[in-house]
Amino acid sequence: MLPPHRSGYNDEAVRYEVPMILKLLPRLRLDTLTIIADAEPEFAYFTLEMFLSEGHGWKTLRFITPMSSIFSFDPLPPPHALSDEVWFQRKSQPMAWHESLLLRDGLDSGASVVIYRSTCPGVPGSVLDPSRRERFGQTAPCPEPLEKFGTTENEGLLADNERLRETLTIVKRGRSADISDVGGLPFVQRILGNGALMISHGNKLGRNLSILWNPERDVYNDPDEYGEPHSISCKPT
Repeated sequence: MLPPHRSGYNDEAVRYEVPMILKLLPRLRLDTLTIIADAEPEFAYFTLEMFLSEGHGWKTLRFITPMSSIFSFDPLPPPHALSDEVWFQRKSQPMAWHESLLLRDGLDSGASVVIYRSTCPGVPGSVLDPSRRERFGQTAPCPEPLEKFGTTENEGLLADNERLRETLTIVKRGRSADISDVGGLPFVQRILGNGALMISHGNKLGRNLSILWNPERDVYNDPDEYGEPHSISCKPT
């Protein structure tokens, strides 16, 4: 179980996507993979899309987010963008993800994507309890055209306790899906060009800074019993 790395758009931040890291484990064969995505909603969304398009080694993926903002954020510009170009924007879910998975595994494969939201705002782990969750789906409101969906924040999911409701996305690969297919070598394209420059710049900057951070310590042994992590302050020597 691996949470997506916390990151942001700045010159010092270099991130590696969890689906790509798992490609370093070519013999991975899991019935169920659980991801607790305690990350920015944009990167949680992007990570889940990567699991759908490139993930391997699991038959069922359970992707949990502590808040509903994964389905309500504004579209993002590309990192270091000099224009208003949009990197990616949200789509109507789970319909778009389901269609994407069927294209990968086959229209008659039985592959599926289902989303649930907790009915208990602010209660960690409640979305794993079938009695404390409900199915969730999005549609473009009429008369808004489908291509305009996701171009603004979803205010309904950001209001009061709505934002604090956990989400659980369950992805099931198709019956004949080859979960052992890791695809091409990971990271090759990602360590070229700007990525290498960012790493170099970050290393130079790090030697001149004393950084204080708050790593998080998990308080659970089983993914079905996770709770809020405890932060511990530490300072590099």
